[in-house]
Amino acid sequence: MKLKSLSIFGAACAMLALASCGSDKTKETKEENHSIEFETYSFSKIAEAVKLDSIVDLPGAKYLLTRGQGVLPVKIGSTDIKPLRDTLQSLAGVEFPSPGVAAPRIGAEWKLTDLPDSTAACGENYNYLSIAMTTPYIIVWQDYAGEYPCGAAHGMYANRFINYSLRNNQILTLASIMKPGYEQKLTEMLREKLAGYDDIMVERNQIGIPAQFRVTPEGLTFVYGVYEIAPYSSGEIEVPFFLYELESVLSEQGMKLIAAY
Repeated sequence: MKLKSLSIFGAACAMLALASCGSDKTKETKEENHSIEFETYSFSKIAEAVKLDSIVDLPGAKYLLTRGQGVLPVKIGSTDIKPLRDTLQSLAGVEFPSPGVAAPRIGAEWKLTDLPDSTAACGENYNYLSIAMTTPYIIVWQDYAGEYPCGAAHGMYANRFINYSLRNNQILTLASIMKPGYEQKLTEMLREKLAGYDDIMVERNQIGIPAQFRVTPEGLTFVYGVYEIAPYSSGEIEVPFFLYELESVLSEQGMKLIAAY
C-alpha cells in the first residue's frame, strides 16, 4: 500500500489550532514550536505456514491474515527521528520493502503470499499504530496489537505506548522522568490505587510497576496487560494518576517534560 503524507506546520498550529499560533510569542515559546510531518500506511496480507505438518487440522489453518495500519513521523523539525521511527516500526511490526510500500514483519514460521486477503484464513493478527495524544510538548503513540491463533479458545491483545517529548526529542521512560529510587514508592502507590479493584487475582505483594504507561492531559496512566494481575474477562487494567499525586516520585525535569504548560 502507498503511504499518505500529512504535513503539519507547528503541530500546535495546524493540529491543535492553538490561539497562540501566528501571534507574538516570547523566545521560550518560539523554541517549543515544531514543524511536524506524518505519513500513514496500511496493509492486509495473507501468509502461509512454512511447515504444513505443524498446523492444526482446521479449514484455512495453513493461512494467516495479517493486517496493519498506522501513523509514523516523517519529520520533526531538524531532529534526527530515526531512533523514534525504528522504535515505532518495531512496535507496530511493519517494514517498508520498497519506498511507499508497507508490509508486515512476520516470524520465520510464515511466508507472505500474493493471495487476496479474502482468502479463508483460520488465524489472524493485527496491529494498529495511532496517535493517542498530541500537544506542543508531547506525542503519545498507542499500538493496539492482537492475534487469534487458529484453533485457540480466544485471541489475545495488548496496548503499548511510546511517549515522545518534543521538548528534548526523547522517548520517555520512567527512569527519565522519575526521581532516583522511585520504584518502591511508586509500587506502593499503585498497590494503594488497586486496593479498590474487585477483580485483581494476585496478592498485593505480587503487584509491581507495569511496563506500559502513557502521558495524559492530567498526568500519567499505568496499564497492566491482560492476565498480568486480573483474569482475561477483566481485560487490561488502567491506573490513572493526576500530576499532583506523583509529586513525591516525579523529578523536577520529569515534571517539566510531561506537564502541559
